[in-house]
Amino acid sequence: MSAQADPSRSEESLSPKSTDPLPANPANNQSSGPHYCGIRNLGFTCYANSILQVLYTSETTRQLIRNHQTLGLFHAELGVLFDRMFAKPPPTKKDPKGELTYPSVRPNKFLDEFRAKRPEFTKGEQQDAQEFFSFLLNYLHQEANEAQRESAPGEAPTFTSAEQTWAHQVRYSDNSPYSRLFMGQSESTLTCLGCGHQSRNWECFWQLQLVVPDDVTEEAAAAGVVLPPVTLASCIEQFLSEEVRVFSVLYVCLYHLFQLYFCSH
Repeated sequence: MSAQADPSRSEESLSPKSTDPLPANPANNQSSGPHYCGIRNLGFTCYANSILQVLYTSETTRQLIRNHQTLGLFHAELGVLFDRMFAKPPPTKKDPKGELTYPSVRPNKFLDEFRAKRPEFTKGEQQDAQEFFSFLLNYLHQEANEAQRESAPGEAPTFTSAEQTWAHQVRYSDNSPYSRLFMGQSESTLTCLGCGHQSRNWECFWQLQLVVPDDVTEEAAAAGVVLPPVTLASCIEQFLSEEVRVFSVLYVCLYHLFQLYFCSH
């Protein structure tokens, strides 16, 4: 299996352009620094705070959200929160250790609106940050999505290239600044063990489920075995590694079965 970025665009398309259907608001683009600002923990809300800080400290996503607050509820509430954070003055006070103390905001209103949509994120309980991010990103994407959101006419299309698959996805499913930022495309190749015939398939994804290697066993640790450090690159390499299945008629392609049949008659 191999993964690739959108084959139909360049790096330049990752940021809003003048031709983007969502024009930027110049008033929100003034920056005199990173504008660091804390987010108060309201009781087991660190899962949300960590994701909000990632979206805020990325200038691309911060400006997307602040510039387009009229698109829907989540752009509005998150845009207001980011405006409040951006407007905070730089730190001037220091703590007893001599380190600067940064200002902070309370995300009450935004979290109330999010929980109204996702009541399973109960107040006062620990939640999963990745799950929170998935829901939030989907809400932002759907508010900005300009895809036709309807099935293509006729029978389900058959794609013969990554470009065709991506174009269909953009036209009928996902077309927003968020899909251009976060969506990727994977290519998988299935090779027949009987004849070597290959078939390819392309799928669009928003997140990759990577496997983190297990820690070394107690026995191996006692023997002095030291595992190499786990890196993001190594996890992606494992995700893309070839998978060999045991030879079985179930994994022999139809092309090879036809060859076997006609050659034996």
